[in-house]
Amino acid sequence: MKILIIFFNLLLLHPNHISYTEIFYNSSSNRYEISIKVIPDNFENVLKKANCNNVDLIGGSIDTTLNKCVENYLQNHFTIQIQKKKIKLNFLGFEFKEKELYLYLESEKLSEPKQLEIKNDILFEETKIQMNIIRYKSEKRDLSVRLKNPESNWRIK
Repeated sequence: MKILIIFFNLLLLHPNHISYTEIFYNSSSNRYEISIKVIPDNFENVLKKANCNNVDLIGGSIDTTLNKCVENYLQNHFTIQIQKKKIKLNFLGFEFKEKELYLYLESEKLSEPKQLEIKNDILFEETKIQMNIIRYKSEKRDLSVRLKNPESNWRIK
């Protein structure tokens, strides 16, 4: 029985069901710099479900249609709000390295707020055991959280 419980816990923590987001507030540029690390196969699957045709992030060519598809997905599944107002995040692109896909975003110029709310439900529609880890870092704070599907919001005070 104990072995079965350990095996079940390892399945739940399998890296194929974990994304990792780093949000860094750069005080010299007054922007949030964001990188999101996901498993490419899982991300391709959610893009296909979002009606993005011919998605091949690993071996395919990067074109404007694919970039727009990734950008639209991120706009719907990753947001930062300050005082209930969504801040504009610019999609910078993505790259595949070391068997993982990195997605890059950057905010408009803004002062670091005292409070903000982050929504991250990336890949939640792919599996019920998806977990999204977020690390928030600035000169003033260094925080992290683990969001398990369906929990997708994190309020920083």
